[in-house]
Amino acid sequence: MRTLEGIVVPLLTPFTDDGSAIDQVALRGLVERLVAAGVHALLPNAGTSEFYHLDDDERRRETEIVVSQSARRVPVIAGVGAMATRQAIAFAKHAEAVGADGVFVLPPYYAPLAKPAIFAHLAAISDAISIPIMLYNNPFVTGVLLNPDDLAYIVATTNVKWIKLTTKVIDDIPIIRDRIGDDIPIFEGWDTLGFPAMCLGASGIVTAPANIMPDMMRELWRLTCVEHDLVAAEALNRRLTRFFDYVIRQGCFLAALKEMSAWMGFPLGSVRAPFQPLTEAQQSVVWKFAREFGLVAPRYFAAEGAENAEVLKK
Repeated sequence: MRTLEGIVVPLLTPFTDDGSAIDQVALRGLVERLVAAGVHALLPNAGTSEFYHLDDDERRRETEIVVSQSARRVPVIAGVGAMATRQAIAFAKHAEAVGADGVFVLPPYYAPLAKPAIFAHLAAISDAISIPIMLYNNPFVTGVLLNPDDLAYIVATTNVKWIKLTTKVIDDIPIIRDRIGDDIPIFEGWDTLGFPAMCLGASGIVTAPANIMPDMMRELWRLTCVEHDLVAAEALNRRLTRFFDYVIRQGCFLAALKEMSAWMGFPLGSVRAPFQPLTEAQQSVVWKFAREFGLVAPRYFAAEGAENAEVLKK
């Protein structure tokens, strides 16, 4: 099993202009940029990837492309979340067959399950493959919060080797570490809580913004977990959190990331319906964040004094 810490990137899925297909060239380019930026792992078919907007063939193809393009330079953990256990197992077996280093498992969603049913679901996936599992604990979409004792039981009975927490209960992190030991890395999944979670013992962040700002997210991890320069880390975190908070409250996180990527010169297409592109008001605010973070290609400054996204339309 490959060791894992730091910045894990749940990949955006680039779509063709009409949104009908995955833009495979753009996806390969995204993988190349992230590997070159020094991120620690890639996660295709995550929520950020809009896996719920992909058909089964697209999900399999996305995993294949990312595994192929990464060429073992960084670990690839393929999302296999599904409502049905047999479907999750089929995705997991495919991920293993094409060379993924692990699978990312979200317990079944929509209909909240009793915990024994979740345990059985995870055990069935674990028994079906030999590669390890990253467990995604997200009560906001599953309706069930797995507590530290639940996680300890799962780790003891399955091949779960990493845990992603999107619970907003970061004070559980020291308790979870006490229950499961230090050999199972914990990754925070709520971007505004990445910094404090790492201060409490998380090994890194599964972070969507790293698709477009991998250097900044890697620096946040480095300052916090490697250099232990919490003053500098907190200052960087404050800058990032203003952006995270805005796009989360606006409900336009993925659309904003794709818009910013286009401004950087790396178009990834739009989001798929029912998601919507940014409104003009949102675009103006996100443009200011992009400029602040240095994420706008020089050609967009040809119009002297341009202060908002209107310059992109000229």
